[in-house]
Amino acid sequence: MAERLRDVPGLSLFRTRTNGEPCYYKVGFRYDAERFGLTRARFTAAVRAEGLALDEGFRALHVGRSPERFRRVGSLAEAERAHAGCVVLHHPVLLGSDEEVGQVAEAVWKVYHHADRLAAV
Repeated sequence: MAERLRDVPGLSLFRTRTNGEPCYYKVGFRYDAERFGLTRARFTAAVRAEGLALDEGFRALHVGRSPERFRRVGSLAEAERAHAGCVVLHHPVLLGSDEEVGQVAEAVWKVYHHADRLAAV
């Protein structure tokens, strides 16, 4: 799956640093809406319509929470960027056969090739 998604514009797999074969509960990707051609919300909706459990990533600590619940030291620009540019593939997809996991790349490429039409909706 990672190999087949490697060249998708605007989508890059988070790198893992392990000594052995990585194991995943969820797979995170950086998402660049400008490069892909769809907003993150439209992208995730389109991929979900293809039957895959893909959602916007985890919320940053400071988003939607009271400022008293965390300590802020300086700018949170990187947290903002991570909050806005992450998508997550959920574990049920990863439990499938190699063929089913391969369908992830097919669905993402299909959405990419139809991004112009999807953006116009």
